[in-house]
Amino acid sequence: MEQLRKDLAGKCNYPDLLELYREKYEKGEEVYFKTDHHWTTLGAYYAYREILCSLNRESEILPMEEFERLSVSDRFFGTFWSAGGMKSVSPDRLELWCRGNESAFCVEADGEPLDGLYNLDYLDQKDKYSVFLDGTHDVVTVKRKDGEKRETLLIFKDSFANALAPFLCQHFDLVLLNLSSQRRDFTDLSFWAKEYGADAVLLIYTVGNVINTDKMNRLQ
Repeated sequence: MEQLRKDLAGKCNYPDLLELYREKYEKGEEVYFKTDHHWTTLGAYYAYREILCSLNRESEILPMEEFERLSVSDRFFGTFWSAGGMKSVSPDRLELWCRGNESAFCVEADGEPLDGLYNLDYLDQKDKYSVFLDGTHDVVTVKRKDGEKRETLLIFKDSFANALAPFLCQHFDLVLLNLSSQRRDFTDLSFWAKEYGADAVLLIYTVGNVINTDKMNRLQ
């Protein structure tokens, strides 16, 4: 993390969430799942706030009270639980934060329409985190159905961005490109920014992927 801070200093906005999450965790807030590597919806909300601040849109941040926090599963067992043999560890609770306007968005994945921001069918499956944006796709777009003209935020991402999208789509049209794709190469950020007419670019990539893949070295 320290190396990232040094390498990115002065080159781009870097919302540094580490100390914020430590502070929230010490206060008893569940910002990450205990059985999974992803942040919780609460953790994603805090990331959303910091991202809007980094884009100089702090005045647009929606307060927590704008959302209804729906507990959709209290039996979420994530990847750490599955890989670590921690059978005695209790499950996590999975929440969806809904503002009430979810039906206002048109969501497409790899050119095919989705039913919306959430696929509730996954709640009956092992991979419950895929409730967000129907899991992993190479290209996902989120726009308003009424055609309202908004700025486009291009997100180069791994699965962490899936829980973040329902917050960010309140302010932007979204294009999410799967940086971890085995089928397509999205490492030429400049090309894709022009291709989609992006007004802003956001990179969401967990430190594990930064360390264990070559994607960061190939970014242009």
